[in-house]
Amino acid sequence: MPGGRGRGNMRGNPNRLGPYNRGRGGGRGGHFSGPGRNSVFIPFAPFDLEHCAVQFPKVTSNEFDSQVGEMILERNKKITLSEEDSEIMSKIYEEISEVLGSFYTEPMETEGEAESKQEDPQSIDDIRTVGAFANETLIDGVKELEMLITLRNPMKIDEFGEFSDKLTSALPTYTISSSEEFASIKVESLNGFRAHCFITCSGNKIKTSGESHLQKRIMYKNFDMGKRAKWFSENCVDPNIRLLARILSDFRVRFEGFRGMSQWAVELMAHYSMSSFDESGNQLASEIQQKEMVDQFTKDSPSLIWIIFVVSLRLFFG
Repeated sequence: MPGGRGRGNMRGNPNRLGPYNRGRGGGRGGHFSGPGRNSVFIPFAPFDLEHCAVQFPKVTSNEFDSQVGEMILERNKKITLSEEDSEIMSKIYEEISEVLGSFYTEPMETEGEAESKQEDPQSIDDIRTVGAFANETLIDGVKELEMLITLRNPMKIDEFGEFSDKLTSALPTYTISSSEEFASIKVESLNGFRAHCFITCSGNKIKTSGESHLQKRIMYKNFDMGKRAKWFSENCVDPNIRLLARILSDFRVRFEGFRGMSQWAVELMAHYSMSSFDESGNQLASEIQQKEMVDQFTKDSPSLIWIIFVVSLRLFFG
């Protein structure tokens, strides 16, 4: 028919765009010959003792409780950071803090200079240790401490390079390396001890940063390190939490299955394992001593491996 649309115009029309333009006979009847969408549903059964009683049976014998307790306490003594290494790291922290404190010292100004001065000059609000060294969960053999440098205002990218250069000049006996991507500076001594300095600013000032400043997500990530250190100091006063965190950190070094965990995940696992909660979800204070901690894991309870596995699932899936 003149001016009409024949069947030939509906098949494989090159002017038609989209998934239905499949050539001659490609979309006849609305059926397609291509592979369908993978919609396989994989249910995740809850992990509990009923399903896993065969793999993780309860401990019924207390024959080796005392021996296991002595072994754990003895291992804790071996992996605890030595006083000598702790003093070296503390001196590095104090030396870096003293140098950083002089970076933004404002000299005496004349009246004219004071008028032209910017309203909110850059300064350092806080310098503190964070991570395993601050939480006393660092194990022997690890020679790196973490520091958090909190500025008053977001740091600009150009200012970060100048900051690193000034630190290099002020610490000639140290090797300085910086990473703009992570807003961090590493300070390494001749004997192999390192201080990893992370830079951030006050939380309410991070949102004001622009394209000329360090990335917001990195500064937020570094800012959270200070919040974690504060939380740990307030909620993990029980020395058994630090003991268990050191044991788990030792596991992470020795066993491949634990190497994917961060230090913060290790400390959370230690806190969760040593804490108890009432029916309302309120945390109860733990009064378990180091010797009694082993009985908590072994006496009339699932094995230590089962507890670690349950806590791991709660961390990764809960």
